[in-house]
Amino acid sequence: MRMAKPSLQRDKRHRMDNRAVNEEVMKSVEDIINTLNDDEREQFSELIDTCREREALLKKSETHMAQDFEKLLRLSERFHAKTQNLYSTLRKLEKSCQLLNDTTSTFMLQLISDDQFYHS
Repeated sequence: MRMAKPSLQRDKRHRMDNRAVNEEVMKSVEDIINTLNDDEREQFSELIDTCREREALLKKSETHMAQDFEKLLRLSERFHAKTQNLYSTLRKLEKSCQLLNDTTSTFMLQLISDDQFYHS
């Protein structure tokens, strides 16, 4: 059983590509505010403050999410390596059990007397 190894580089590239697309599509709050005239800024001042706070929270969350994603990828790679090691160990154990079973069967056959063996 062969398990696919997670690709840290591929996932980083994918995330960077998505981030580039998002940055092109989404304008920052400041970009939008800069398009407003003074009356609109005053009229929407509470909304502007709320949007700035949320944008800061989003950036902070994005940073934490990226760090958590990196940790998850590292843990996934470690899990994969340990799972492969466990699989290999279990295969060796299976071969050892089979050898022990064969040896035991051979020994049991050798214990049977010739008379009993031929009459069975």
